[in-house]
Amino acid sequence: MRHEILPYRPINLIPPQTVRACLRSVLVVGGALVLALVALTLTVMTRGLPVAYGAEPGIAAMEQGSPAEPLPSGLFFRTGPGNQGLPAPTLNSDVTMAVNGMVNRVTVRQVFRNPSEHWLE
Repeated sequence: MRHEILPYRPINLIPPQTVRACLRSVLVVGGALVLALVALTLTVMTRGLPVAYGAEPGIAAMEQGSPAEPLPSGLFFRTGPGNQGLPAPTLNSDVTMAVNGMVNRVTVRQVFRNPSEHWLE
């Protein structure tokens, strides 16, 4: 009886089609990340970092005449021509949190005072 010796073929744990699909996915995601980094780098080089990130106002911002101090925050009522803002002083702020596992439900209640003589919304 004659036995033929089969050539050695290693057994792959991962089929070649799966390996190719994974490599293709890695290349696509890597290419997208490279493009995003290039776009971010070009944006920062041309406009500078925003003041919100602790950077000084860029040359482009100074040329446009934007103020160096941060913008005011809070509630503003639109009044008069051009919808000028009238600040509403905060009287009370109440924050309630309910944490359940990875879910956090937050309720913020704020009370403001209307500084004008007219009804404002």
